Amino acid sequence: MNHDASAISDLRTCSFPDAILGGISLNGLALIKSRPDLSTAQMVEATCSKCGKPVGKVMRIFSGSVACDRCVQEWQEKQATDRIKVIWSALCPPAYRDTKTDHPGFPIDAWHSLAGWDGGKSLLLWGETRSGKTRTAFLLLRRALSKGLSCGVLWPEDIKELGAARDGGAARLRALTAVDVMLLDDALLAASGEDRSVETLKQLIDLLLRHNRVFIITSQVGGDDMKAEAAKYGGPSGTAVKRIAALVARVREVADIVPVTGGRVPAPAPKQETDGPF
Repeated sequence: MNHDASAISDLRTCSFPDAILGGISLNGLALIKSRPDLSTAQMVEATCSKCGKPVGKVMRIFSGSVACDRCVQEWQEKQATDRIKVIWSALCPPAYRDTKTDHPGFPIDAWHSLAGWDGGKSLLLWGETRSGKTRTAFLLLRRALSKGLSCGVLWPEDIKELGAARDGGAARLRALTAVDVMLLDDALLAASGEDRSVETLKQLIDLLLRHNRVFIITSQVGGDDMKAEAAKYGGPSGTAVKRIAALVARVREVADIVPVTGGRVPAPAPKQETDGPF
């Protein structure tokens, strides 16, 4: 029997390759390959260790830990889903995790208009305070995660902290471009109170655009009402107002504008939002 390359290629049928490689060194595998007379190297008929379906011949040493293609796929999908759950728990604050689309105050019209969004286009979610913009944005992030995209969140206080940094937070800004989809929550109003924060936000959006990253901005500001809304944050300088207005215009050029109309979100209803795998 020719044992040339078949023994090593049979590793692909193993359901837990990392565990096996951790228990058998590459030197050990090389020894087995060079000693086809060893009983552990003999090719034997094997069955899936999960469902019992025949999987063909493998080396005896792997015969108790192989899986059929279907079981391997199911295991991989479960691993991916479990990983997403861990990321989601770290990304989304507890207050937003129980969002359900059948809440009486949820902006269902805006949500339906976003049914085709797959993480490939930037968005400006624009509406009054407590209209459900941030909740909608996090449901979109969950959808993006389920599609294998990486996500990040920048809160209003983060914008101010970056603007106050000695170097303008340049290194951290560059790091933020590593994710596929970035949520900037209330970033426009948060930045409007300080010139440095406005400049920081502009640099971040420019970086995201330069690296072809998608962003979701939630905002109470659409453009014309910039001065009145920004006054809530301490009365920014005229220069800051102009910069924010210019930034809003820039965002409008590259992002879909989604009006979000909702009310005060009431207590959670029994039915759970089901968009995504978890």
